[in-house]
This record gives sequence, C-alpha cells and structure tokens, in this order.
Amino acid sequence: MSVQYLTDQDGNKTAVLISLKDWEIIKKKLQEFQFKDQMKGVLADVEDFKAGNLETYPLKDLLDEL
Repeated sequence: MSVQYLTDQDGNKTAVLISLKDWEIIKKKLQEFQFKDQMKGVLADVEDFKAGNLETYPLKDLLDEL
C-alpha cells in the first residue's frame, strides 16, 4: 500500500493519502468486521432468548422500529 502523509506548517502529520483502490479494500474489510461483530451480538441475543433472559415483543413493533 502506497501512503502519503500531509503535514502542517510545523511538520506534524495531519492526514494520510491512499489510493482509491486501497481505500475500497479497507472499507470492505471494515464492513466485514462490523458485520461479524453485529452477528456476535445477535448470537448472544439468541442465547439470552433461549435462556429466558430476553423479553419478547410483537413483530409489528420490531418492524415499526425499522
């Protein structure tokens, strides 16, 4: 990955410039990570539901939230 740094007048790095191709790869990996993290939460909710620790409510209420 080719990286360029932008600096302020004192030479402090303030930003990073990368290619669009690299940015798209990073975005895709981040989305995959976020999806996996969300699935962990969903699986934990399923386990709580099975154990009777999660309150249920009508599907209509869920759809209204969306």
